[in-house]
Amino acid sequence: MKYITRSKLAQDAALGSRALEVQQDPAVQKAWSEATRDCKQAFTSVADALVETRGAWRRSAEQAVGGLVILATESVPTPRPPSPGGR
Repeated sequence: MKYITRSKLAQDAALGSRALEVQQDPAVQKAWSEATRDCKQAFTSVADALVETRGAWRRSAEQAVGGLVILATESVPTPRPPSPGGR
């Protein structure tokens, strides 16, 4: 059986207090905020690159076959059923 000593409790409390102090440091908060913004921008850039790549594949395929091509990653547009009034 382990015993928790007062010195161990004091060490843990001091460590928790220091961790909170570091977390609340304005420079640390600013750095994490900038890092978060940079990551969001990177994800957006990667998504844009994927969209452009898919478009380039489609254009290349359409040029090769001379007509409309739907890639396997795209859904096939389904025709709408006629409206009840014949419009």
